[in-house]
Amino acid sequence: MYRLCTEDPELAVRDNNLSFKARGIVVWLRYVYCFEVACGLRGYPDGYVTIHDLMCASRDGRESVRAGLNELVQAGYIEKFDNRGPDGRFVKGGKS
Repeated sequence: MYRLCTEDPELAVRDNNLSFKARGIVVWLRYVYCFEVACGLRGYPDGYVTIHDLMCASRDGRESVRAGLNELVQAGYIEKFDNRGPDGRFVKGGKS
């Protein structure tokens, strides 16, 4: 699971070191996903997003989405959380 961790997403959008794919993910997280979560249309209430969420919102595959997310994690614009419980299984919502 991932979550946007910058107070000003426009910094990421203007960061020339990021690919357009990564910048597009930031825009989607900030404006589309947050709106849909606020309206109760989808997602986790804490603003977490999964690779699957991004795959459903675009035509990019898993590896393409993962590459964009990893780029943003390395640049410090989003945080990655492991959502596995103590038994190693995935749990819905929140960080573990």
